[in-house]
Amino acid sequence: MTWLILFLCFLGLELAAGCLISLWFCVGCLGAWLGSLGGIALEGQLALFVSLSFLTLILIRPAAILAGRRLPLNKGKGFSRAGRGKAPARTPEREDGNDRVSS
Repeated sequence: MTWLILFLCFLGLELAAGCLISLWFCVGCLGAWLGSLGGIALEGQLALFVSLSFLTLILIRPAAILAGRRLPLNKGKGFSRAGRGKAPARTPEREDGNDRVSS
Protein backbone atom coordinates (compact mmCIF):
# COMPACT_ATOMS: atom_id res chain seq x y z
CA MET A 1 0.00 0.00 0.00
CA THR A 2 2.90 2.35 0.71
CA TRP A 3 4.13 2.03 -2.88
CA LEU A 4 0.73 3.08 -4.22
CA ILE A 5 0.66 6.14 -1.96
CA LEU A 6 4.17 7.07 -3.12
CA PHE A 7 3.08 6.51 -6.72
CA LEU A 8 0.16 8.92 -6.29
CA CYS A 9 2.41 11.51 -4.63
CA PHE A 10 4.98 11.33 -7.44
CA LEU A 11 2.24 11.38 -10.06
CA GLY A 12 0.69 14.46 -8.47
CA LEU A 13 4.07 16.18 -8.43
CA GLU A 14 4.61 15.29 -12.07
CA LEU A 15 1.19 16.54 -13.11
CA ALA A 16 1.66 19.77 -11.17
CA ALA A 17 5.11 20.49 -12.59
CA GLY A 18 4.80 18.83 -15.99
CA CYS A 19 8.51 18.81 -16.70
CA LEU A 20 9.68 15.24 -16.06
CA ILE A 21 10.64 15.76 -12.45
CA SER A 22 9.28 12.52 -11.03
CA LEU A 23 7.90 10.40 -13.86
CA TRP A 24 10.63 7.79 -13.44
CA PHE A 25 9.82 7.46 -9.74
CA CYS A 26 6.22 6.64 -10.70
CA VAL A 27 7.44 3.72 -12.78
CA GLY A 28 9.75 2.57 -9.96
CA CYS A 29 6.87 2.68 -7.47
CA LEU A 30 4.66 0.60 -9.74
CA GLY A 31 7.41 -1.99 -10.15
CA ALA A 32 8.02 -2.14 -6.41
CA TRP A 33 4.28 -2.44 -5.77
CA LEU A 34 4.05 -5.36 -8.18
CA GLY A 35 7.04 -6.89 -6.40
CA SER A 36 5.28 -6.53 -3.05
CA LEU A 37 2.21 -8.26 -4.49
CA GLY A 38 4.51 -11.07 -5.61
CA GLY A 39 5.84 -11.52 -2.10
CA ILE A 40 9.31 -10.04 -2.60
CA ALA A 41 11.05 -8.82 0.56
CA LEU A 42 11.47 -5.11 1.26
CA GLU A 43 15.11 -5.13 0.08
CA GLY A 44 14.01 -6.58 -3.27
CA GLN A 45 11.25 -4.00 -3.56
CA LEU A 46 13.75 -1.21 -2.96
CA ALA A 47 16.09 -2.73 -5.55
CA LEU A 48 13.20 -2.84 -8.03
CA PHE A 49 12.32 0.76 -7.26
CA VAL A 50 15.86 2.04 -7.75
CA SER A 51 16.62 -0.03 -10.85
CA LEU A 52 13.34 0.71 -12.63
CA SER A 53 13.56 4.41 -11.77
CA PHE A 54 17.11 4.61 -13.09
CA LEU A 55 16.24 2.65 -16.24
CA THR A 56 13.26 4.88 -16.92
CA LEU A 57 15.40 7.97 -16.37
CA ILE A 58 17.97 6.71 -18.87
CA LEU A 59 15.30 5.92 -21.48
CA ILE A 60 12.91 8.87 -21.10
CA ARG A 61 15.16 11.86 -20.46
CA PRO A 62 17.15 11.75 -23.73
CA ALA A 63 13.94 11.21 -25.71
CA ALA A 64 12.35 14.23 -24.03
CA ILE A 65 15.37 16.39 -24.76
CA LEU A 66 15.35 15.36 -28.42
CA ALA A 67 11.62 15.99 -28.70
CA GLY A 68 12.08 19.40 -27.10
CA ARG A 69 14.64 20.41 -29.72
CA ARG A 70 12.30 19.55 -32.57
CA LEU A 71 9.35 21.55 -31.23
CA PRO A 72 9.74 25.34 -31.46
CA LEU A 73 8.66 27.11 -28.31
CA ASN A 74 7.05 30.09 -29.99
CA LYS A 75 5.34 28.48 -32.97
CA GLY A 76 2.31 30.49 -34.01
CA LYS A 77 2.41 32.86 -31.04
CA GLY A 78 4.00 35.79 -32.80
CA PHE A 79 6.76 36.23 -30.25
CA SER A 80 10.45 36.10 -30.95
CA ARG A 81 13.08 34.85 -28.55
CA ALA A 82 15.18 37.99 -29.05
CA GLY A 83 12.88 40.20 -26.99
CA ARG A 84 12.21 37.69 -24.27
CA GLY A 85 12.71 38.89 -20.74
CA LYS A 86 12.83 42.59 -21.56
CA ALA A 87 10.29 44.89 -19.99
CA PRO A 88 8.48 47.34 -22.24
CA ALA A 89 9.81 50.88 -22.26
CA ARG A 90 7.95 53.25 -19.94
CA THR A 91 7.72 56.98 -19.98
CA PRO A 92 7.99 58.93 -16.74
CA GLU A 93 4.65 59.62 -15.08
CA ARG A 94 3.39 63.13 -14.63
CA GLU A 95 3.07 64.70 -11.19
CA ASP A 96 -0.74 64.71 -11.29
CA GLY A 97 -0.78 60.94 -11.92
CA ASN A 98 -2.25 61.31 -15.41
CA ASP A 99 0.20 59.95 -17.94
CA ARG A 100 -2.13 60.32 -20.93
CA VAL A 101 -1.36 62.81 -23.63
CA SER A 102 -4.20 65.25 -24.15
CA SER A 103 -4.86 66.68 -27.58
